[in-house]
Amino acid sequence: MNTGLQDAYNLAWKLAFVIRERAKSELLQTYTAERSGISRHFARYADAVFQVVTNENAGARFLRSSMMQTLLSHVFSWVGKKKIFRQMFFKSISQIAVNYRNSMLSEKASAGKFSSGAPRPGDRFPPIEFTYHGRMTNTFEMLNNNRFSLLVMAEALPFEFKSLATRYHLAVETILPVPDTKIVYRILGIKNTGFFLVRPDMYIAFRSATLDTSQLISYLKRFLVQPSDSQP
Repeated sequence: MNTGLQDAYNLAWKLAFVIRERAKSELLQTYTAERSGISRHFARYADAVFQVVTNENAGARFLRSSMMQTLLSHVFSWVGKKKIFRQMFFKSISQIAVNYRNSMLSEKASAGKFSSGAPRPGDRFPPIEFTYHGRMTNTFEMLNNNRFSLLVMAEALPFEFKSLATRYHLAVETILPVPDTKIVYRILGIKNTGFFLVRPDMYIAFRSATLDTSQLISYLKRFLVQPSDSQP
């Protein structure tokens, strides 16, 4: 189910962008590149589990009645008590650990120096809880699942970002460098200023550890369409 949902979401937002003339048709080529290998992997896994569950030969019946009961009652019980294993299991089943780092959408999509643990283009954008403007929020609440979202970490939003947001239908938000937002800057690997461009499916499209927009503009021109570009 999770595979099917992510397949549908990945294709749907790309189709919507192309149909609305907000993206170039090349964007659709990234669907197969990003999802085909993942879908085949989980289909093989699901088929193997189905074969074990439905197989009626003596070996399979013994596996189901004896070994799997022991596995479920002892091993899984122990694993379930360990937070790290629960998190790994959840990320695997939910597929939120899936990344598109090798996608064409993630190529040449990073500017400046980030720490080794910072989320990269093609990774799912991390949901970070923090207090902002006097209320609890999280980074996902600042994203728009109908547009590319531009999250800018700076004292104020530079004019060029406002201009890009208008030209390319971007949703834009600013996260100020205040004590309550230190956790956001730390997890995203931003020391002073920077920004992240996030896709409608909550995956990172582009990141920068500076406020220089030159590489971002080149990235946007590769895939998206400005309103004037779509006129006959």
